Amino acid sequence: MMMHCVAIALTCSYMALFVSAEIPATATISPNDDCYRFSVEPYYCKSRDSYEARLVDVAFTSECHKIATERNSTFFIYNQNEGNCDLFDMSVEKFYESCDDFFGPSAITRSECLASNTPCAGFRHTDCHFGQYSYIGKQLPIDDEETCQNICKATPSCAFYQYYFYQAYKPCQLFNFYHIECHAIIGENMSADFTSSLCNANSSS
Repeated sequence: MMMHCVAIALTCSYMALFVSAEIPATATISPNDDCYRFSVEPYYCKSRDSYEARLVDVAFTSECHKIATERNSTFFIYNQNEGNCDLFDMSVEKFYESCDDFFGPSAITRSECLASNTPCAGFRHTDCHFGQYSYIGKQLPIDDEETCQNICKATPSCAFYQYYFYQAYKPCQLFNFYHIECHAIIGENMSADFTSSLCNANSSS
């Protein structure tokens, strides 16, 4: 559930469900883990359930990608926890325009991650559960996510941000840390190598 308690408490906790990733024990994470810590809150994505088709009992991200490719989908969302492979025929840009609540690290931009040519670097995760976090404060109104991230980067001890685009005053929430476990990846670039363990749907920060 969304962290509505942020504005009134410095810390809170939520017991998040976590399912271990089915990847080789020898798999390594990218040298820049922050590239895998961008996420979007599904409850504030109006198009989250506007998929063209949903396939169930899909075992891996790469399998969902293969199905999406065969059906000429523009992108997909794969939830490893539930085994759901959601196929979309709208552009991923239009999908993100329907979303209003974004999370990310301060250290590196999504554009930098997407340009790194590392499998699934910068791809957003979704269908998340939130755990413990340490809240610094907020600034408003902020016009866009990039500005929110830059504010976090310029704020001592800020490591993560949350940007609410949907609220009229567009607050930018700042955190020392937050623990978030996501069970779905948004396969926004159909040419990516989704066989890489870095494209695993489960993500934890």
